[in-house]
Amino acid sequence: MAFKGDMPTEAMLLEDELRLRVQRRIDDGRLPVTLVSRIDSYGTERVCCVCDQPIACENVDYDIVDSLETTCLTLSFHSCCYVIWQRECAERVANTKRAKLCDDRRLSHMTH
Repeated sequence: MAFKGDMPTEAMLLEDELRLRVQRRIDDGRLPVTLVSRIDSYGTERVCCVCDQPIACENVDYDIVDSLETTCLTLSFHSCCYVIWQRECAERVANTKRAKLCDDRRLSHMTH
């Protein structure tokens, strides 16, 4: 019999709720929009940047160093939270590229 305390933290929150948290945290600047590689380690008891739960020693901790900013920002994630964040970043990067391509085409048609 499994008890709530035995359940991995990332499974406690629904994926939709985690995705909404990621979107809000990107929008308010707490999470960057960047596609990064990761450094895996076992939990450090640091708090996950998405679900605000500690990363227990039996969970994988994804440490990200965002060096695109002027200061290095170390972010820690549960594996599920990391995947949801990167999926959202990829979608936003793709949307930005599509919008730029549309703008470039529109400007090209206007000048010709």
